[in-house]
Amino acid sequence: MPTPSTAARWCYAALWLFLLTLYSSLASATAAQQTESDQPALQTPYVAFVGNGPLVPRSNSQSIPITAMNLSEVDVEILAITDPETFLNQQYLLDNPSPYTLEQLKHAYKSVYAERFRLPPGKDNIATSARLPIPHDFASGWYVVVLKAPGSFYEIQAKHMLLTNVGIQARVYASQAVFSLTWLNNGRAIESGMVELYRDHQLHQTAEIDEQGMAVFEMALKPTDVVMVRAKADGKQKADVGILPLREVPLDLSDHAVGGRAYQTTEALIYSNRDLVKPGETLPINVLLRDQDGRALSDTPITVSVLNPRNEVILTRQLKPQAAGYFFSELVTTATWMTGRYKVDVRLDPSAEKPISRFFFMLEEFVPERMDLTFTAPAALVTAGNDLRVDMKGRYLFGSPAAGNVLTTELVFQPVQHLPGPFEAFYVGHPQKLENMYETRERQTLSDDGEVTVLLPTPAKEALKSPVATTANFALLEAGGAAVQRSLRYVSWQDAAVPGILPATKDVGYDSDATFALGLISADGQILQAGELTVTLDYDQGTHYWLYEEGVGWSRKKQDRWRRMATRTVTVEAGKTAELSLPVSWGDYLITVTDNDTGMSSTYSFYAGWYEAANRSKPSRNMPTSSWIKRLIRRVSPLKRPSPPRLPAACW
Repeated sequence: MPTPSTAARWCYAALWLFLLTLYSSLASATAAQQTESDQPALQTPYVAFVGNGPLVPRSNSQSIPITAMNLSEVDVEILAITDPETFLNQQYLLDNPSPYTLEQLKHAYKSVYAERFRLPPGKDNIATSARLPIPHDFASGWYVVVLKAPGSFYEIQAKHMLLTNVGIQARVYASQAVFSLTWLNNGRAIESGMVELYRDHQLHQTAEIDEQGMAVFEMALKPTDVVMVRAKADGKQKADVGILPLREVPLDLSDHAVGGRAYQTTEALIYSNRDLVKPGETLPINVLLRDQDGRALSDTPITVSVLNPRNEVILTRQLKPQAAGYFFSELVTTATWMTGRYKVDVRLDPSAEKPISRFFFMLEEFVPERMDLTFTAPAALVTAGNDLRVDMKGRYLFGSPAAGNVLTTELVFQPVQHLPGPFEAFYVGHPQKLENMYETRERQTLSDDGEVTVLLPTPAKEALKSPVATTANFALLEAGGAAVQRSLRYVSWQDAAVPGILPATKDVGYDSDATFALGLISADGQILQAGELTVTLDYDQGTHYWLYEEGVGWSRKKQDRWRRMATRTVTVEAGKTAELSLPVSWGDYLITVTDNDTGMSSTYSFYAGWYEAANRSKPSRNMPTSSWIKRLIRRVSPLKRPSPPRLPAACW
């Protein structure tokens, strides 16, 4: 057999060296890919303001709270409003100016500060909180603060900022306006200065501030007016400026019962010993007649009218005073009177349309209780799976125990999403339906001492997706008498901490930010624990969509109901909540918060848009046929079938 030549041996050696190098490279690449796959993917970086209010009081630590994720720096620009009347008449205090708005109003502001702010170190995919310092050399006034991630040119965050130490309270009437002015740092009244009213880009009128911190305009104000307060230096207080645009929505006192009833010169005070009467019983009626100063009117007669539940006058009687300003009458009811709510009216003039006073009483057939049933109130929150022990005691009102009487117990179960305690406003758990919402327990007989122990059940913890409120209705029966009824309520939940969700507002507007306070509530519902929470936001896109194809027409296609819109990781501290804002467009949304340690989760569903739930369009519907909407529909080939665009409800 011929031996290989030297050249052939060198070729074999080179080939083996190449194969070894290739194998080593492939092994290194595979290990690197394995390492990368083990690491979670970085979420989209973002930065946002925390809170909605524009006021930043002047102080040594003046700053604005912000939150950011997967960012080490943020770009900050502060715009000083040079034309408040123009800018504030097109923006509300809680508005977040968009890039388009800032571009249109650029003549009303100027840039006074631009800087790149370094954030505190944070972990990947976990929101980091920080405070953005405001330079102390800024003059008091109105500003807009703009935030964005470095290298980002589409997503910006803008927020109004009023930098001042002046507090303004305005009370606006039809032909008068009163302003109350205070220093924010100590709450004292501003004792000197000037209030200026600007209208149509001109100084319209001024008013001096008196020693009580008040300024008054004897004129009708317009919603487009802008008020500027120039407070003079006062002791340790430096001169300062405050601004208030009157277009802001005020507290409308007409929605509240602050006016009371109309004034009248004579008052009639009606009282009796009870307001529940059986047919055939007598009800004493007492009336005290007083003038506007509380003095008794001794020589004035009154007319008393009784009206039945149908508002028909069944009795009219004129009374004379039995003593100084005191009237008395006995109202004898009969068995022929209908049961219901009766009214007793008092008038000075029998022909007057309205009475000067009115008294109500109920006429009912009832059997008075002859027994009492007492128990010690149990805990408001009970761990699921454990029975609740209630010791009850029944006795007759004249003292002897209700020995041998029968006690019935009926239970009503109702899923809730709240835990009793200081954090009852937070939503916890998931909405659920129970297979059995009612239960009747076996009857129990009271002992010779009139005592009995009742064991109330709680749902099994494995079946709980949310807390369950249980109402226990007890009835102590008596032969020939009325049953004594009592009730108690308790909530059952698992022995584990659960995330809580508190929405900042009930209504969420179209194309806005939905803000929530998040916390990890302890199992007993009394404290907030520390932990790490994962937050997801899903959009309800419906289970089907309509598709138009050339030559085929409309067809209905299936799709997943929920579409993931955002994922955040939030760290909460013990005793504190974390605030989170998520951008939404329109439609139904579902926010889910999960405790990363235990896996316990809570959900809260909400609607973003202009309309109430009853007027919403269904997720699966045919597209409109008007010509301007038809132009939005893409006619596609059978190989490419995207769903048609979804529009806000206002466009339909």
